[in-house]
Amino acid sequence: MKEQELEFLLYQQAYQLSPKDFSPWRRALKQVCWGLALWSITLDIFYLNYLLPTLGAILLWLGLRSLRRQNRPFHVGFVLSWVLSLYHVLIVAALATPATQNAPLLLGLRWFGSLITWGVYLCLWLGLRGVFRQAQLPPKNRAAGWLVVCYGLLMAMAFLSLNLLILVLPVLLVYIFLLVGLYRTHRSLDQAGYAVHPAPVRVSNGWAAATWLGLTVLAVVVPLSLSLRLPLQGAEPFTLNTQQSQVRGQLEQLGFPAELLVLLPDAQVAQLENATQVQVTTQTGSLEYADMSKLSMDIVEVALTQTGDIRVYAFFHWDSPPKQRMLEGLYLIPNIHELAVSLSIDQLQGMLFWEESGQTFQAPLGNLFTSPPEIQLTHASQGYSYADLTFSLPKDGEQIRGYVSWTLHGFTMATNLNAKVVYLHQESPLLYPCNTPGNQYFTNSWSSMGSAPFSALDRPLLIQYPDISS
Repeated sequence: MKEQELEFLLYQQAYQLSPKDFSPWRRALKQVCWGLALWSITLDIFYLNYLLPTLGAILLWLGLRSLRRQNRPFHVGFVLSWVLSLYHVLIVAALATPATQNAPLLLGLRWFGSLITWGVYLCLWLGLRGVFRQAQLPPKNRAAGWLVVCYGLLMAMAFLSLNLLILVLPVLLVYIFLLVGLYRTHRSLDQAGYAVHPAPVRVSNGWAAATWLGLTVLAVVVPLSLSLRLPLQGAEPFTLNTQQSQVRGQLEQLGFPAELLVLLPDAQVAQLENATQVQVTTQTGSLEYADMSKLSMDIVEVALTQTGDIRVYAFFHWDSPPKQRMLEGLYLIPNIHELAVSLSIDQLQGMLFWEESGQTFQAPLGNLFTSPPEIQLTHASQGYSYADLTFSLPKDGEQIRGYVSWTLHGFTMATNLNAKVVYLHQESPLLYPCNTPGNQYFTNSWSSMGSAPFSALDRPLLIQYPDISS
């Protein structure tokens, strides 16, 4: 090659345009900072408290994946980000199951996730400090170090239940400011020409993110679809109850509807032998919802003055089969705050009846109660106290009917107790996290969405216990 040709080639190479943005540290730290922000700062609206951490975990993993060959702290941080992503999949899957009712389990998992997150911050600080030392540059990793302190402070505030906005907001603003400072760390490294050690990957970032996102969605959909219904156990053909005819006749004379009384087994009728008063109220479903317009409910109160008890029966009947057959709930909610006495509720029992293939079937509902066997109620009780039952209707049954019953103890004089019986019916499968009808009703009834996806049929009651002292 002649000397002139060599000079010409060198001239061409010198004037070729360099890449528009050759800043490998900028891309990696941008993914890491956005990942930490989306993971830690969430909004509790429109499911963003689940979507944003999902995206944050993916971005954090991608950012640390490109830095894992720099030094040992970055490699440990990459491993922790992988553990954090798996933890998030486990959490969103658990929230799609009845495990959401196990508060200690969820609390333990969340603290585990917080400790892993704090470990990621620590690895970032140690990793950047090591990089600056290798590049023989002045250390500019203070933002990463203060992030370790800031996140530790947020964990301490959560542990001490210091959720006041006046305390959390300043720490949150400092946290955002430090994240911005962590991102700007890339300038010193890029300007110094300190390159990122190449970390070979077999799957591109796009495919890795899409795969992990799909796995997360699958972890939610599968358990959620399996939690839409509760098992109906102990189904057997219905046999007409004909014994205890004398007690049944006395109850009918007091006003107990005969068509409802025939549904009670003889053992329960025998417990009503000393009944002195029967009160019946009826409620029909709202036309606002397609399914609930087919539901009617009769509440029967039986006073047992000899024992000082009141037996409450909530009979329900679907005039035509509901379209949706997922979760149902029946709740007795006494307003105990207005009384100066203490009451207790026990003997929660229920039975479901339906027609199928020309035959009448029955199944007990007692094995699916979510309430404890006995509930103590006092005028000092905090929040709502209620006795509840959660169940599912048979898939193929028609003429579905049934009842739930409670016994209230503690009446010693003439007492008027305001209460409410609520029937909740799930209209849509969009219920995440998985929740009981009652929890959804009490926690979300104040919001613009109401108790969605449940519709409610409630009946106010005045439970009157007669004065037998006079």
